[in-house]
Amino acid sequence: MIVLLVSLSGILSLFAIVFYLENAARKRTVPALEHFAKKNDGTIIYNWNGIILSGAMEEEKFLLIHSPRRRKYFLIPQPPSIALSITHQANGLFAIASKSTPPGPGSPLGAAPLVKTGNALFDKEFLIYSPHSAFIATNFKDGEKRQAIRRIFTLGAKWLNFDGFSLSAVWEPFEPDTEIDENMIKETLARLTVLVKHMQPALDPNPDTGSKLYAFIFAILAVFLATVVLPVALLYLM
Repeated sequence: MIVLLVSLSGILSLFAIVFYLENAARKRTVPALEHFAKKNDGTIIYNWNGIILSGAMEEEKFLLIHSPRRRKYFLIPQPPSIALSITHQANGLFAIASKSTPPGPGSPLGAAPLVKTGNALFDKEFLIYSPHSAFIATNFKDGEKRQAIRRIFTLGAKWLNFDGFSLSAVWEPFEPDTEIDENMIKETLARLTVLVKHMQPALDPNPDTGSKLYAFIFAILAVFLATVVLPVALLYLM
């Protein structure tokens, strides 16, 4: 019995230490996010999964989701990140990363076939995963859209993903300890807007995807649910 109590006490102490460290890291980001929200008439939601900042910049509505530094299963370190998203609904899915700086395991990449745009130079620079090869070829034949993607990655984004409901640019690692670069936000929003402009829907999934289509949909929806839907639902339930 004593051994059980000691073990339980040790486990609870470990939880308390991890919670304290994560909370301390999160508190460092709050002033920067609050200052940014105040300047842009935004609102902030705090929850267990991170901080969600909604606002508008130059008439473009956005969500900025900050996930603090944490350890998955108390062992695997996960760096802090931000995701900048705009709402857009269309039939189609994709995730993009630069070949020069591939993202870590937290991204939805790799759960769908690797496809190409048909532009040889662009395809040498980027990895595009999608169950809709025709959708990618149609939407990224536009040189303006390809340049928009290049600029987003030049601004430091680690990956892009579109889940059928929103288009997001993700930076990882990213910890806004002091301030947020408003020019980076403005430029990224402008490029995200270019990408969703006149977006053509996917007519049919790639017939060669098989079960990978469902894996990709699950992965990308899991990211969306964990970062947007669940935190907002919890806010209304509180």
